[in-house]
Amino acid sequence: MPERPSVMISSTIVDLPEHREEVKDACLRQGTFPLMMEEESASYDPIQFSMNLVNRADIYVGVYAHRNSYVPPRHDISLTEIEYMRATCR
Repeated sequence: MPERPSVMISSTIVDLPEHREEVKDACLRQGTFPLMMEEESASYDPIQFSMNLVNRADIYVGVYAHRNSYVPPRHDISLTEIEYMRATCR
């Protein structure tokens, strides 16, 4: 693992902004580098962007509650579930 591991923080953005910020702050306090969807522009393919974040991350942290995230066209599961499956199956 690199000197400063990267951490992908995955969750729904709309309903958990305070939680995401707390996790981000905890990562920084621990000397890790947080990777988060909202820190990038909206002009990207969300699935590809998410997979790139998961692939770059040394650690995956999922923050989940009661809301399901965006379900991309032609998919049966949410983007958060796609990220989780990618992170746990590599």
